Amino acid sequence: MKWTHQEIDDLTRKLLTPRQLERLRQIKSVDVSVSSGNARLRVNVFSTAHGISMAIRILPGRIPTIEELNLHPSLHDISRIKSGLVLICGPAGVGKTTTIAAIINDINKSRPVHIVTLEDPIEYRFQSNKAFIEQRELSYHIPSFEQGLIDVLREDAEAVKWYSKAAEQGDANAQYNLGLMYNSGEGIPRDDAEAVKWWRKAAEKGLAAAQCILDKMKDK
Repeated sequence: MKWTHQEIDDLTRKLLTPRQLERLRQIKSVDVSVSSGNARLRVNVFSTAHGISMAIRILPGRIPTIEELNLHPSLHDISRIKSGLVLICGPAGVGKTTTIAAIINDINKSRPVHIVTLEDPIEYRFQSNKAFIEQRELSYHIPSFEQGLIDVLREDAEAVKWYSKAAEQGDANAQYNLGLMYNSGEGIPRDDAEAVKWWRKAAEKGLAAAQCILDKMKDK
């Protein structure tokens, strides 16, 4: 089946909200998720030399388990980790999103914890079970991932203590995030001088994001 440019334009206007259409005009592409029957669709709408195009990927309507995805049983161990950083990597279309969803749902079924997801866009929708899950989407619920991370810290005072301790011990990422917190006043009193101090420490350890902020401050 071949769609005409007019049909694609009409579908785009039906799928996208006014805010998403404005984003498409500004940055020439936008990601959205829509429900269709028992399935969720991940749609990337983008501009080309021939007009608007779409890439559509079908997601299962139900979140599959680790076993159903035939993943290694060691992923259950990841669900039990209480702190740290886990990276799920790979090229487009290999199942990163579904793997993450399966791990989150494994936590949801087994641990009474607070889970906050920051997504662009929200793909799988979770129902809180033992865990309390809050999903936030870029542009709808948060202006940036950076602000979303700051909000998460504000919701958990223990996280502020952890970042302070890790920053003092020389963790560059913790130093960077502590700088963001001092700069915004989220969770701790606003102190720009303290923010710059931690960004400089992170930049000295080679963290590009911290150096980028310092460079922008010099340009002003």
